This record gives sequence, C-alpha cells and structure tokens, in this order.
Amino acid sequence: MTLHDALAQLDEAPHWKARLALQRQWRADGLHKGKLMTDLVRETTALAPDVPVIFGSRERPSETTNGQMLAESYEVAAALRKLGLAEGDVLVAQVPNWAENTLALLAAMHLGLIYVPMVHIYGPSELAFVLNTVGAKALLIPDRWKKIDYSARIGALGETPTLEHIIVIGDEPMSRPVLRWSELDRSATAPLPALRAQPDDAWLIMFTSGTTASPKGVVHSHNSFGCEVGLFPSAPSPTGRSKLMPLPAGHSAGVIAALRPFLALDAALLMDAFEEELAIDLIRRHRPDRAGGVPFMVSMLLDRADDLFPAGMVQMSMGAASIPPALMERCEARGWPGTRTYGLTEHPTISGSFPADPFDKRATTDGRLLAGVQVRLVDEDGHTVPVGTPGEI
Repeated sequence: MTLHDALAQLDEAPHWKARLALQRQWRADGLHKGKLMTDLVRETTALAPDVPVIFGSRERPSETTNGQMLAESYEVAAALRKLGLAEGDVLVAQVPNWAENTLALLAAMHLGLIYVPMVHIYGPSELAFVLNTVGAKALLIPDRWKKIDYSARIGALGETPTLEHIIVIGDEPMSRPVLRWSELDRSATAPLPALRAQPDDAWLIMFTSGTTASPKGVVHSHNSFGCEVGLFPSAPSPTGRSKLMPLPAGHSAGVIAALRPFLALDAALLMDAFEEELAIDLIRRHRPDRAGGVPFMVSMLLDRADDLFPAGMVQMSMGAASIPPALMERCEARGWPGTRTYGLTEHPTISGSFPADPFDKRATTDGRLLAGVQVRLVDEDGHTVPVGTPGEI
C-alpha cells in the first residue's frame, strides 16, 4: 500500500469520522482557519515581515527575518520543482535546527509536498524504514553534524526504491551520489503551480517511537498544525525581543518553534543543540526575554540569571520532562513566571499555563486544557473514570 492509498483510507477510518463534528466546531471557533499552510504563512508574514529569526549553531549560525526567509523559500521551492518534485511527493529531512531546515519546510508547503522531519537519533535502519514507509522521493541531510557521519548513515540505508534525490548541506565527500544544497538551481522560470490540496489534507508526518517496535507516523493536516502553532502557550514579548528555544528540528515542538515567526510573528532564537557556552554567548548578544527548555537547561539559566537576564524574564516555559516544583519555586523567586505545557506528537498543545495564572497552578499542574481541546481519562480497561478519579489520557 502506498502512502497516498493509506491517506485516502483515512476518510473511512472510525476515528477520523468521529472527528467530523469536532472539526465543524473548530472551524466555527476559528481554530481551524480553512486555509493551506503556505497561504497562512504568506498572509501572516506580510503583516510584519521584519520579525528576527536567529539560528544559533557552532556549524551554521545565521541571522535573518521572517520576510527574508519566506522570499528565499520560494526560490528553494522553484529549485525542488526543477528536480521533478511535485504536489503530493514526500520530502524527508533529517536536518538540525538550521536555516536550511526552515527553508525546506516552507518550500515544501509552497509546492504541496508532504514534509517529514526526523530527529537525529534515528540511525540507518529507522531512516530507511521511514523513507520506505512514506515512499520518499527526496531526502535532505547535512554532510556531518556533531558526531554523526551522514555519509556512513546513507551508505547503510539498503534498498530505498522511491528515493530519487539526496540533497546534502555541506561539501564533505559522501558515500552515494548526492546533490549539494549549494548547487540547487533557484532561478525561477515560471510561477509555482496552484495547489489542489484542501485544508484537511495531510502536509506533515512526524515519526515517534512511542510503544511500538518501529517508529509510527503521525499525520497532521494544514488545519490541525496551523492550529497547533497558534495555540502554543507562549506569552508575547512586550518589546519584540526573541524567545530562546533550543529544540530539535524533528520534534513537534521544534516544528512549532520554526513556524512561530511566520504564523505568530514571534521573534525566535533557535539552537540546533543546547550547549552552555554557546547559549550564554547567544543570550548576551541577543538578550531574549523568554525561554523554553527542559529542567537542566532552566537550572543553568537560573544559575547565571544576574548575568544573562538582568532585566528579568517574561516567561520561562518548561515541558518534555517531569518538572520539579522546587525548580518552579526558583523561577518564581527570581521573578520569572515559570509555566508548564503538556502535549504529544499527535497533539502537541493539549494543555498549558500562562504567566498570569496562580503560582500554585503553574507549579503543580501542566496548566488548563487549551482552546478546543477535549480529553478523556480511562482506567486500565479503557473505561471512562469518574470526575476526581486518576486515569490515563
């Protein structure tokens, strides 16, 4: 069965049909915009095209704006089209949080490609599984990053019958024929074709290990993920400063972070990996007034609070791990409103808190259910538990 056959069968799946009434309500409430992601990005960015987007990296640092990136992404889309990629084709990207990753993400939207970001921890066997599961036509990777030799990784892939193009960021020798990112022909010869896709069609697939032996693919539509970006519980900066977000590009939170400058007009200071010395340098140079991370990152920032955040912090977002109340208390003592979030790859923005919420709620819960969200708690047999009784979501 091809990916497109599997996606076509979703229309008849019981869980998909069960969402129809909810989808109508989400549209009525304005959560689902009824637009393709490329249109949402273009229309929103036009309102404020000078939002800073900073990529902190040892290997490929860069600084730009949302408007400049959007313009460049149309050039990348034209280059991918010249390679023969067309609406419905699949582009898999295993790229750190660099500018090239965001450009590829946006370009995929413009062409109507299905974009599949992957975390770097997936080795050759998982990468081959994903490529073959989605029938990928193109793969985007770096030549090397940290200790990962991508030449060796693609050399060990085995059979990938649908894969026509391996695009490599960097100039190191590779074990297979590749096309270099720097060699993409970006000269536009014709306008990009109009898309046939509808807002409830798939555009993003993220793989997560979960409890299965092989990674499972989570499908997001234009409506669903556009909603996720807007719902993410992030307080705005009163002075337009950036938010530090050291998030992996292949994680759902990383995709949200990459899109916030375009869909929330929120300045972003992204990192491809959290390194203490690099983070300190970036904070001193760019002075973000908000940050997000897991507990050990937050603890480091608190240890150097006087130096790094002399004007304080608007919000310290935490998630993706158990948050000790003592850490929240340290944030509160510094005058940093600490907040917690909860989500899954299937639904990244289930609950969250905001700086104005009472401290006891921010410190001991993952916040309130966000707009449009419903959850059901069940016991070990899958039965709904009474109100006030613990259960599994």
